[in-house]
Amino acid sequence: MTNNNQNKPFPSQLFIDILYLWQKRQIGLKQVLRWSRFSHSDDRWGKSLLNIESILRKICCFLRSAPVREQNCLQHTDSLSWLTNLVIGMIKESAPYLDYNLLAAVPALHDEGEDELKRDIAFIKKNNGHDLAEYKAFRSRYAGLEKASNSAFTHIHQAFLLQFCLEIPENFPKDARLIMSELAEKKQIEARLFNALEHIDYILFALEQYLTRGHAEILFKITNKSLPVVTDHAQHIPALEKHLWTKQVQDNFARFLKENHNSLWIE
Repeated sequence: MTNNNQNKPFPSQLFIDILYLWQKRQIGLKQVLRWSRFSHSDDRWGKSLLNIESILRKICCFLRSAPVREQNCLQHTDSLSWLTNLVIGMIKESAPYLDYNLLAAVPALHDEGEDELKRDIAFIKKNNGHDLAEYKAFRSRYAGLEKASNSAFTHIHQAFLLQFCLEIPENFPKDARLIMSELAEKKQIEARLFNALEHIDYILFALEQYLTRGHAEILFKITNKSLPVVTDHAQHIPALEKHLWTKQVQDNFARFLKENHNSLWIE
């Protein structure tokens, strides 16, 4: 008896496409390490040997603090997903008008592409070229799903692009820019909230290193960049300012920055 299905994917092409994506995000993201510039093993130390001031800063940081805890992109994705769901629970009653289905999907997808490129770029150094490379890697990875289930891909595509819609990079393809334009018009608060939560996730990691390892450098540098970003977003999201990013939190971080602004590690 002949099996007429012997040349068809088992159990179906859609299942195979989902399996591919399910496996890639677990294995690939785990291999991309973050925060290398705050690790004592960072190979960029040798690139500034002619700058004595930079050398002194790095020696001071080495003596003052332990290296940061190792974190990979899969851990960051998980922590940001957890934080997002936590905050949704905090603010949902105060802000029932937000699209929480879209918002909850973004953290799990936002760094897909980094593992294809095998690198993580610090947010202070990222540019539109880096973002475009990640977007192309994302589209390449999801090409099979786009063919197998356009409705599933459309949801995932919108969730991935939400992170870019506040500025809409001009170097992105036209179809992506059209989606981002619509998101910027209809989902601007969701985009602001996601961006705020990602910066809060950065701060949480830095705060952990400061409280458990005495690593003041990372807390200063991350908070110095992220505090104004989160505060600006919170001004457009009263529920976030009411429940999490309170005046007390803002003032305490601002005080930390003021008290440490003359320290040797600051560049």
